[in-house]
Amino acid sequence: MSKSPAHQKWPDHKVEEKRLAQRIRLETDGEVIAESSDVIRVDEDGYPARYYFPRSDVRMDKLELGHDDRVPL
Repeated sequence: MSKSPAHQKWPDHKVEEKRLAQRIRLETDGEVIAESSDVIRVDEDGYPARYYFPRSDVRMDKLELGHDDRVPL
């Protein structure tokens, strides 16, 4: 498989995904927004860790759409 243009330009840039073995709960102001045993943590050079929850485990009614113009690798 060929590498993406970004990975060709920055071959040492690392992006690692890890499925977490424990249940993860996200709360804000004491209210549970997401809770799941099926969470993926993504670590990418130069960025804070990101956590991906299945949509079915997230209170979507508590989220607001945002805009991020950064392009991930």
